[in-house]
Formats: sequence, structure tokens, C-alpha cells
Amino acid sequence: STAGLSGGPFPTTAGAAIPATTSTGTAVWAAKLKADGSQFEYVTLLPAQLSSASALAVDPSGNLYIGGAMPQSVTGTAAISWGEVVALNAAGSAISYTASLAGVPTALTVNPSGNLVAAGNGTGVAVGLNLQGIYVQTLDSSGSVQISQFPGGNPSDSVSSVATDSAGDVFIAGTTSSLALPTTNGTVWPNAPIPLWSSAAAFGYIILAARGGDYYSTYVMGNGVTAMAVTPDGEAYVTGT
Repeated sequence: STAGLSGGPFPTTAGAAIPATTSTGTAVWAAKLKADGSQFEYVTLLPAQLSSASALAVDPSGNLYIGGAMPQSVTGTAAISWGEVVALNAAGSAISYTASLAGVPTALTVNPSGNLVAAGNGTGVAVGLNLQGIYVQTLDSSGSVQISQFPGGNPSDSVSSVATDSAGDVFIAGTTSSLALPTTNGTVWPNAPIPLWSSAAAFGYIILAARGGDYYSTYVMGNGVTAMAVTPDGEAYVTGT
């Protein structure tokens, strides 16, 4: 599946969740290609709550989740970046839910229970939390936020990847400029690497949300983690620059 922006008339497919828009501006869209790439199974526009698409995830049933930013016309301010996620059914024919997030999501995944996990950087204003920095949130099948966690870091920190293991533990990784990231003892690199390779240190952060909020946090070498994979047993693999 893919998602992006369109300008002007857009070739949505028959039975699309939103086949047309009355907006004169751009619209966010999503599409699913057949396995052989020969045609689109669906192409649909998405609700006006999204002004951009920044992250995508698909569950085993084929339901699609698109995360991005809310437009200023919805938030009422350009000073705060609010995030939104849209859930689309497997046929692309209906919007299952829309939900507000603590900030614009930069990574999405689906945990073993079939619930969406979103991660990024935000203020938490949209969910009533007056916090800044890295966030991770778990939503149930109706789009209600079940878990909201702010592991720490700076407002400028970023999340490049989110993943879960077979137990549902959540791993997030990315880049931080903080020399005081809240790390844990016994990890591979509990202190910021000195000297820094650049103005930003890399971080890897793991939250074991399925186990009552226990977690570990560690720095890693380089200028940032750009991608991560996690095994079912909870072993994290990271790469970066």
C-alpha cells in the first residue's frame, strides 16, 4: 500500500472510501497494488483531518493505517504540530476510525494483538499531556489511545523506527541531540558517546509496555539510527550513519 498527496482531480477507484473531495487544495490519498503490480486494487482519498502522510502500517487482515499531520485549519495554530492517524478497512471502502496523536507520527507498526503503535515527537497537547519529546502510543481497534508514554529526550529528537516483539514489547529508535537522555544501567552505552561524531548523538530506546512499563534505554554509536528490525525474542538490530 502507498499514501501521498494529490493536486486537482484524482483517479479514485469504484467503491473508494472517499471517491472525491470538495477541497480546492491538495488531498491525502492511499492506494493498494495487486501482488503482481498490474493494477490498483483500490485508490481512495483520505479525510480532511490529514494534511500530509508521514507513516504507514498494515495489519495481517489488510487494514491500513496512515499517520500524518493535521492541517492548521483543524488545529488553529501553526506553532504546534499535531498528529493524526486514519484507519482504512481492507477493501479501501470505508474509514474505520480517525484518532489524534501526541504529535506527528514518523513510524507506525501493528503489535501481535492487532493494535496500532505510533511513535514520533510531539507536545502531547492533542491528548491532554503537557509534555515534549519522544512519544509512543498504542491504540485499540476503535482508535482509542490505550497507552501514552513520553520516554524523554529533547523537543528536536526524532524517531525513525518502531517495532514490536512477539510479547508486544515496543522498541523505538532514532536520533537525539540530548546529552542527558534517560538511559538505564547495564545497557551497552548508558552515557552519551564523547566525543560526539557530529552535533547529534544516536539513540536506541526500548519500552516494554506489555510488562507494566519496564524499559531499557541506551545510546549507540554514530549520528543516528536510521532503521531497526526486532526478532520475535526481542533482539534489536539497528543501522545508521
